[in-house]
Amino acid sequence: MNKLFRFIIPFATIVSVLFSTLCHSEIAVSPGVINKAVSATEPQYTFLKNCKDITNHDNAAFTKLSCPSINGYQVRISEQGPQFFNIHLSKGELNINTDFTLVSKDMPVEAGKAIEWHFFNNKPKYMIFRLSWGREDAPFNMREHLVVNLITNKNICALATVDVKNNKNANQKARDLIVNKFQKTSSCPDVIAHF
Repeated sequence: MNKLFRFIIPFATIVSVLFSTLCHSEIAVSPGVINKAVSATEPQYTFLKNCKDITNHDNAAFTKLSCPSINGYQVRISEQGPQFFNIHLSKGELNINTDFTLVSKDMPVEAGKAIEWHFFNNKPKYMIFRLSWGREDAPFNMREHLVVNLITNKNICALATVDVKNNKNANQKARDLIVNKFQKTSSCPDVIAHF
């Protein structure tokens, strides 16, 4: 009887852990398909190469791109000259934008190739985007940064910038900031952190 109990208790523990893991984990989907229930730790991506130009080119001052939606959220991009690049997110009554001029200080910018989204409870909460900008003394001497953004009901605002040259694993650094520093952040900061 003791041998039976010694087997049943560890087996029951393993089954309990497996069941709990399966109930709380997300089901993987094939590449290119956005799962409706996205985990907090698995980023989703919008690749700018998949966005379509929807600009009305008759005297257009802006370039407008429409990107594949992500979890039902419409993603659009506006670009004007070398200084203005804007990511727009909308769904239902939600209609918000980025303001990268707060980090670039109105210097010329170059956009990255992908937007990294982090979802919590099926809603986008954070966005990481690679953006390069110059300095006043060298406006076209571009330096790459990862901009970590908070997504609120009012706007998409920068929380921090990660200098790609100064941080060996900048991508992971940006993701770690979300988990370790900004996970409980719910409003836009007065000061943007720089790493």
